[in-house]
Amino acid sequence: MKALIISWAGGEALRSLTQDRSILLLPVANRSLLEHQVALLTGCGIRELFVVAKRGAEEELGPILDSWEDLSYRFFTPVADNLPVVLDPATLVVLLGPLITDLDLARALAFHRERGAKATLILHAVRQHPRCSLVLTDGRGRVTRVLPRVPAGGEMARTAGGLYILEADLLPYLTEMLVAGKEEEICPRLLAAGIPVYGFPVDEYWLQLEDPAAYLQVHRDTLHGRTRLKPEGTELSPGIWCGRGVKLASGVRLEPPVILGDGVELKEGVRVAESVLGAGTYVDVGTEVLGSVLQDNCYLGKGVQARGIIMGEGTIVAGGAVLRPGILLAPQSVISRDSLLGGAFNHFSCLGD
Repeated sequence: MKALIISWAGGEALRSLTQDRSILLLPVANRSLLEHQVALLTGCGIRELFVVAKRGAEEELGPILDSWEDLSYRFFTPVADNLPVVLDPATLVVLLGPLITDLDLARALAFHRERGAKATLILHAVRQHPRCSLVLTDGRGRVTRVLPRVPAGGEMARTAGGLYILEADLLPYLTEMLVAGKEEEICPRLLAAGIPVYGFPVDEYWLQLEDPAAYLQVHRDTLHGRTRLKPEGTELSPGIWCGRGVKLASGVRLEPPVILGDGVELKEGVRVAESVLGAGTYVDVGTEVLGSVLQDNCYLGKGVQARGIIMGEGTIVAGGAVLRPGILLAPQSVISRDSLLGGAFNHFSCLGD
């Protein structure tokens, strides 16, 4: 059994957080997205992995994959004629884009085999969504029809996207659509060719990290135990996870749930609530960080107020700045003293002197 991760698809609205690096390096609860996805795949016995990523990604992602024993992997660039050709018969799990899920993949694979399916779509519940198609199935789960849009009305419906189980001989047939992220074309093409396609309904946690709001949401869900993701660090007290070498000055207030990465330093009077702070982050006297996600090596000066924001790696925020909900700061951003920023996920990189 093998797996194919196509990192090229999806997550465009979060590209500023990874800049020119792979989206698979995006940290979620202080672990990379790739670590979470590989944990899902290896948990059901997958030991051979293909990764489609930009040229040079192997240098960034290879060391992460090397931490898994008995896992072999190969990298391919996102070119339609460059996907792996699986010569021997195999079942292939295909994972597209920045997906976080608690899916019981072993059950889905058993369903695929029991039905004798050539392709199984993992069907998750959605409300009306402009890019989602409604997938209809019969009593055994065989897909009978695909409607182009989930109908309006607010009721939940089943749609496919993000994860597929395919027999390997279908891969050349679907290569162009997979690489281009044209998921809406996959099922109609298979049905038109008379290929048996089944849908496996999933009720476990499922979230595509397609925009900043979803990125904040997955952290809130992880902090509150609504996913099975494991926060980085040791749970020192209920809802407080700390990495190695964390330094807490007197008067620091940690209001759970909170995740502090390795080497985080919080000075006197700092308040942190329902937030994730990446490794090496420094927070100066009297600053408040509420409902936010800070990536590695951020610096917040004295008296900063940060609420409901996303802060990229290496960001510097000078003292007295007020950062209101809906801000995404790109990595290496510099925000000047006493700045006032806010909005519906406005993107900033530099403000002030």
